[in-house]
Amino acid sequence: MDEFFCQCLTPKVYGWYAWLHGGKNDTPLSITRISKQGKFVWSGVAFIGSLSLGYIMNNYTNAALPYPDASITILSLIA
Repeated sequence: MDEFFCQCLTPKVYGWYAWLHGGKNDTPLSITRISKQGKFVWSGVAFIGSLSLGYIMNNYTNAALPYPDASITILSLIA
């Protein structure tokens, strides 16, 4: 239960709260597009994060597909 709470429930509750109360004067957040610079930065974070986590999983675990698993993990955290 502890792992489920930390990894699944907590981010969902935080996201819901931030969506409702994250704007100025406690207004809901608006939907916007990411800038070109933001796309570049987050693509770099995804690439480096996937390679780093993949390396760790490849060398310190017995994961069957460490790099694809790492990519999915990093991309889901960024999203």
